[in-house]
Amino acid sequence: MRQVRRLLVPLGIALLFVSCATRRGGDWELLGTKSVSFLVDHDTLDVGRSQGSFRQLKFVVEAAPVEMYDIRVVFGNGTDFRPETRLYFAPDTQTRAIDLPGGDRFIRKIDFVYRKTSGIFRQATVSVYGR
Repeated sequence: MRQVRRLLVPLGIALLFVSCATRRGGDWELLGTKSVSFLVDHDTLDVGRSQGSFRQLKFVVEAAPVEMYDIRVVFGNGTDFRPETRLYFAPDTQTRAIDLPGGDRFIRKIDFVYRKTSGIFRQATVSVYGR
């Protein structure tokens, strides 16, 4: 029994360290995904405190080209951040990391306006990640 305890305690500490390092490290967490129509579209991703706090965002576009007009990030305290955007995404591309002001912040929601620019028969998908 003593040997099992000697093994489990360091293993538990190592797992706790790895999970904390992953949350603070370079891994991106999916905040939400939206399908894009050919027309101009507006979507809101509700994030909330349960997702945690974030210091950076990135947008990933899959399957068809997309033009993004506006991004508005609303924080837990009601303030908002509008990074300068007029982004054109080729299929299967992503933004650089977008730094949020003020370090780690709770995000209430993310509003964005976009449209698919071509590929009538292919559906585009926009995913938002945070870390």
